[in-house]
Amino acid sequence: MKNYLLCLAAGLLTGCLATKVSPDTPDSVFFLPDAAGQVQLSSLNSAQHLKITEQRQVADTLLLSYEKRFVSKRSEPAPGANTVRLTPSVRLVKCADQVFRVVRQGTAVTLERQ
Repeated sequence: MKNYLLCLAAGLLTGCLATKVSPDTPDSVFFLPDAAGQVQLSSLNSAQHLKITEQRQVADTLLLSYEKRFVSKRSEPAPGANTVRLTPSVRLVKCADQVFRVVRQGTAVTLERQ
């Protein structure tokens, strides 16, 4: 019984360490370009892992929702879980109550805050 209660408490605590962030929720995030010409979502808090949960395009704007979790072996996201999928038709990205303009230079892509 004691082991059952410990497992239940651990599950509840792990759930409290995760937060879902919608495109309209203010948060401190930024985007890092990588060597492959893609853009990675990152946090100013190095103790958090970000995992994109939804990428939805409306006209020329990409709306990003993500989940942030504190670091633990069980909650570490898969590689590429924070990679933004930018199609050629995307001109703006809305994430964490901020709007970013997509700037393409050859194969490199960067996002500039509006």
